[in-house]
Amino acid sequence: MPALADLFPRQVSCRRAVRLAVPAVVAWAVVGDIASLVPGGGMIERVDLEGEGAGAVRTFHLPGGARIVERIEEHDPVLRRYVYRIVDGGPLDCVDYLGLAQVTPAGTQACILSWAAMANPVAADADSLRKMLEANLDHALQAVADHVAGAVP
Repeated sequence: MPALADLFPRQVSCRRAVRLAVPAVVAWAVVGDIASLVPGGGMIERVDLEGEGAGAVRTFHLPGGARIVERIEEHDPVLRRYVYRIVDGGPLDCVDYLGLAQVTPAGTQACILSWAAMANPVAADADSLRKMLEANLDHALQAVADHVAGAVP
């Protein structure tokens, strides 16, 4: 059951998706690995992971010493999706961040990778936060797409 605070809408909500020419199981092997550096596309130096699946806490170490800490709220390998919450945003200028990553089969040799994020701005205006979130989602999708493209013979 979601926390009551999660029932309140966020001011900014973004969703992005890309079709990948690999089976869903190949994409999920990368996306579902919550300690993977691949979706960070070089923007993350290291990931520390405490626990596994739902309830796990991962810490992203960014260049310059900044950190972002997330808790995995749901992790479902059957549905190939997970939901995460930022519990310490470090340098990010937002609060109440929730994210969702999902891999959906699109035939036997392709899939759709979708990523969503929603949050409330702090000092930044909503448009600036939306642009930042969209850029992060686009970056993650492209990093995974580039990575799995190398997995295709």
